[in-house]
Amino acid sequence: MGAVAADMLQHEGPRAFYKGLTATFLGLSHVAVQFPLYEHLKAVARDRRGGDAGSEEALELVLASATSKFVASIITYPHEVIRARMQFTLGTRYGPLPGLRQTMRAIIADAGVKGLYAGIQMNMLRVVPNCVSAFVTYEYILRWIKSTQDDQGGRDAI
Repeated sequence: MGAVAADMLQHEGPRAFYKGLTATFLGLSHVAVQFPLYEHLKAVARDRRGGDAGSEEALELVLASATSKFVASIITYPHEVIRARMQFTLGTRYGPLPGLRQTMRAIIADAGVKGLYAGIQMNMLRVVPNCVSAFVTYEYILRWIKSTQDDQGGRDAI
């Protein structure tokens, strides 16, 4: 066991290894917002033009992925702040380990509700372009694989 892990175990106990886990699980809600919204926005773009699945234009994919990431981030970002604060508080060894609700209340008491969105601007500058590049790349690779399979008469291309 590493020195840091041994120190954590000695000073904070085994629970220290799991602080922030509940906030991390809340992060799964991000996916529950982002992916359905992304698919809905793609469908809207297709329906508007009367196209088939996979016929979205690059700009439509960019807008769908950026919008879905932005909306999901706005809705679910507070879990990032809460998780980070829980982990920071753990590292400072101030009394008992805070829970999710205690941490959220402390953030709101310190900085108001806007405290739950501390750092969101920089986060958006990082995650939205990353999401756009990943989703558009995924869509075009998927199209390439499907076209390769079609060219081979439906046999697996990979």
